[in-house]
Amino acid sequence: MIFTCAIYYLICMVSHFKNEFYFCIEKCYEQLDEILKDIPPDWKIDVPSMKALLVSNLFSDKWKQRAFIHFTYLIQKTQQ
Repeated sequence: MIFTCAIYYLICMVSHFKNEFYFCIEKCYEQLDEILKDIPPDWKIDVPSMKALLVSNLFSDKWKQRAFIHFTYLIQKTQQ
């Protein structure tokens, strides 16, 4: 019974983390232009290219899914 409760609790936590993860990713995407404006000019980063790279990779559905799957894998490893 205790094991079942622990599993249920873990599933609830992971579900909560997933919701928070996607929410935070969406907020970062919405604020991306503001975030990129904070890059110091001294760094000589091509901001439009960086934005395109971030949007096509970091904010892609494939990346978000893979990142969260890896996160859940790491949680499982800590429970062993």
